[in-house]
Amino acid sequence: MPQIAAVFGKVLGTRGKMPNPKAGCIVPPKANLEQLVSKLNMTIRAQTKNDATIRAMVGKVSMSDTILADNIYSLIDQTLHHIPNELNNLKSIMIKTTMGKAIKVA
Repeated sequence: MPQIAAVFGKVLGTRGKMPNPKAGCIVPPKANLEQLVSKLNMTIRAQTKNDATIRAMVGKVSMSDTILADNIYSLIDQTLHHIPNELNNLKSIMIKTTMGKAIKVA
């Protein structure tokens, strides 16, 4: 890992693509990959760059309404947990499909 970090760190690190051991992206040779795949499939990465807007995919058309609602609730809950002053820093919540207009929830 130190050799990889030294060689690729400058390029991958600036793009946010560096492997993260805490996320489980680095595995030993004989590890159980099924558990890792299921964990990573249930993980999202919400990131803001220059504006105070969080954009994240929470589901697909094939998912049921309850699963989509759970995903949206989990994203809102975790976002509120990680920002200072929690609900006081949240201005609005909007849901949008890929090609549709945004719908204001709160």
